Amino acid sequence: MLCRAISRRAVLRRWLATAPSRRLKPPNIQTLDPSLLTASDYIDIAGKKWTSVRLPGFALFRYGFAERAYRPFPPNARGFMYWHQDPSLPPTTAALRFRLTSGPDPALFPSGTDLRLYAGTSLWSIGIPRIATCAIYAPVKDHLIAQRLVDPTLLRALEVAHATIPNPKSGTQALCTLNQPFEIDLSATTYLHVFSKRAIGPIFLTYICFDHRKSVFRPPYTGRILARFELSRLPEHARPPAAHPSLSSASCRFSPPLSPPPLKTNSSHKLFTVDLEKPPKDLRYLKLLVQGDAEP
Repeated sequence: MLCRAISRRAVLRRWLATAPSRRLKPPNIQTLDPSLLTASDYIDIAGKKWTSVRLPGFALFRYGFAERAYRPFPPNARGFMYWHQDPSLPPTTAALRFRLTSGPDPALFPSGTDLRLYAGTSLWSIGIPRIATCAIYAPVKDHLIAQRLVDPTLLRALEVAHATIPNPKSGTQALCTLNQPFEIDLSATTYLHVFSKRAIGPIFLTYICFDHRKSVFRPPYTGRILARFELSRLPEHARPPAAHPSLSSASCRFSPPLSPPPLKTNSSHKLFTVDLEKPPKDLRYLKLLVQGDAEP
């Protein structure tokens, strides 16, 4: 998710005012490059709803928001913040992550695990689109440029594309390739960002399962599932080689808790499909998964 362009100084002032104990000197992080980490880059953020680090500018981080409240970082949140870029994926998928380790020795980094969100299905991360466009992460952006961990041209391109990103309060997941699993909340709208090498587009999946009876008119299930898109192989979706294909959804696995409806529903349970030749407006950027950087 991205942030509105707000005053970093105002956010820091408001954050410090909520608890005098927070005026303690924040930890220094010398590098976000996992190959250059030292023991001094090890930080303890366990139990904090917000944490501040010095890069050398001050940057604020929070764990997550759920059930109308900010969640504190879990009790095992001790380790190293680092910059992650999978070389097999577009550079637009790079993100800041937190590696949990049992101590400050950087040699423990490879055997550690990345911090996950409270639901356990997604990693805690701050993607490069947020860092490029959110004022509160300006010190992170400056640090990444100084250490040559990101391309400044890409950051500028993301700033230009900021107008196409969903509302800052929306949850976001990065979808980079076909068949890549992503999480769906069955009782809410799911927001995705489709990434290609130089393009980003928002996707909205609204109530993929819904009971439209007037006496019910609500999603018949609660909980989350992991799903993925794949090219449809159904005969009715056959296309000439040069035409746009159709995508269909495939459930990977259920992520508990998944609750059945309290009432019998008449939901159709049809296969969820998207015709990329004439996709709905809120799904048109799915074309990036098969077209690369071509304009949807």
